[in-house]
Amino acid sequence: MKRFTIRIEIAVFAAGLLLTSIVCPVFAQFDDFAKHQNAVDLTEMRQQIEDLSIPYEQRLAAALKVREITGRLPWTPMTSKEWSQRLYEQKATVKRYQAAFPKLRCCETRYFLFASDAPPQMYQEIQSLLDRMYGVLCEKFNIPFVDPSQEQAGASNAEKRNASKVKPVRKNVWQAKCVVVVFMNESDYNQFEMRFFNQKPSTGTRGLCHQMMDGNVTITCRFAGDKFNLYSSLVHETTHGFSFMHRIAYPLPLWLNEGVSDWTARTLVPQATTCPTKQKQAVAAMQKTRSLGGMFHASDHLDPWQYGAAAMTVNLLLKRNPGAFVHLIDDVKDGADVEQTLIKYYNLDYAALANLLGRACGIAGVKP
Repeated sequence: MKRFTIRIEIAVFAAGLLLTSIVCPVFAQFDDFAKHQNAVDLTEMRQQIEDLSIPYEQRLAAALKVREITGRLPWTPMTSKEWSQRLYEQKATVKRYQAAFPKLRCCETRYFLFASDAPPQMYQEIQSLLDRMYGVLCEKFNIPFVDPSQEQAGASNAEKRNASKVKPVRKNVWQAKCVVVVFMNESDYNQFEMRFFNQKPSTGTRGLCHQMMDGNVTITCRFAGDKFNLYSSLVHETTHGFSFMHRIAYPLPLWLNEGVSDWTARTLVPQATTCPTKQKQAVAAMQKTRSLGGMFHASDHLDPWQYGAAAMTVNLLLKRNPGAFVHLIDDVKDGADVEQTLIKYYNLDYAALANLLGRACGIAGVKP
């Protein structure tokens, strides 16, 4: 009986091996076929997205299918007519804001629709700051220069009339402009958020970036007693929108996203106290814990001091090799693993980068 049982077990085992040898290659073939089919589908869909002779709704549908396969949504390019229609809709939206808050004054630049109830001098300073910020980000993200006549939909009426006289300008990353709304009063700011975005800002919130999958980006900020901290918050939030619109509709990893935004704010508004305070807190935390507290793997929250650490990390990478930083951003936006990309362009994994940041702050042995 025992021998018979053993023979049955051997037979079952042999049958299992035979079945595995037959089934596994079949499943592998199906898997290879699926991957090949996905690659073919992606190629066809990306061709559709870029074909401006196809209606916009059809191109957008193709982009959404790409997101189903890859998890990343490519921006749908627009014809001049579609761009003008989007801009018309954005201006109509700003008019609704003004109807609800009559103190808002609006102006249009090549890249922004700006509305605020700020006093005249602050109003002009903010408008100038937005334009300077766009230029700095274009330099760091390597956004190319283009002939103004190639982007007529993004130009003002005066620029359209004088296109031949205007020097090359940076390519417009927005679809079609970025809307920026700044309030002097916290109560107005909260009412605005509730009315138009159906949310109440958390206590202490000074600004928000509303980024939509259809390409609309709206930045909202409020005055909180210090104009430089307002400007810093505005730059921080607008940088979020810029990085979101760069290349593909996919956010950067949290530490890199916040680090770039705080780095830009610190660079353009050095008089503000918010970013320096967070960086001092970061140094103190690293001295105490010899750690970045898992900053590189955080996905939904950073402590205030980690914002400072993230900004110092971005500054370190930019100083070390600004060209490599452009490649890092582009590859990560296109889906590459962040740590592997750091190794590729900087020869630094997370452990080495954390240690390097610590040494730059005079602290030995800092861990990720």
